[in-house]
Amino acid sequence: RGYEVTFVRNVTDIDDKIINKSAEQGRPWWAIGYENERAFNDAYDALGCLPPSYEPRATGHITEMIEMMRTLIARGHAYESGGNVYFDVRSFPGYLELSHQELDNLLQPSGEGETGKRDARDFAMWKAAKPGEPSWETPWGRGRPGWHLECSAMAHKYLGAAFDVHGGGLDLIFPHHEN
Repeated sequence: RGYEVTFVRNVTDIDDKIINKSAEQGRPWWAIGYENERAFNDAYDALGCLPPSYEPRATGHITEMIEMMRTLIARGHAYESGGNVYFDVRSFPGYLELSHQELDNLLQPSGEGETGKRDARDFAMWKAAKPGEPSWETPWGRGRPGWHLECSAMAHKYLGAAFDVHGGGLDLIFPHHEN
C-alpha cells in the first residue's frame, strides 16, 4: 500500500512461435497472436488479477524498435549484418549483471540460420525478411522484430530507461530478462 504502480504487460503478437504455428495451421499470424492474447486475458481475469496500466502490442511499436536499434548501433552495442541487426554482447561491460552469469560460461547457441554474427551469443534484435513471413521496412531492409527488442522498446516507452521490476518465468532469466 502507498505505492503508485505502473504495470505494463506487453503483448508479443509476432515472434518465431507464432509464425511457425501460423505455417503449421495455414492461418494468418495475426489471428494466432490475437487468440493467444485473448486466452491469456481470459485466464488473467479468471484469476482475479488487476488489469495492467498499459498493454502494448509489439507490432504497434515498430517505430520505437527502429529508434532503439539506431541508438544501440550508434553507441557501438549493435550491428547490422545481412539485413539482421544483432546486439553485441561483448560491447556492454554490465551485460549479465542482472542474471549473475558470466559470458564465457554461457553455452554458445548453434545460430542455426544466422550468419554474420560477431559472436555466437549475440542475439537478433531484428530479423531480415523471409519469404511468406510478415515484415516491416527499416533502414536495414525489410524484416521483423526479435523477441528481446520488442520487450525492451515497449518497456522503455511506457516506463522509461530504468524501472523496478521485470517479471516472467524462470526459463526467461537468460537471455530474455537480461536483455
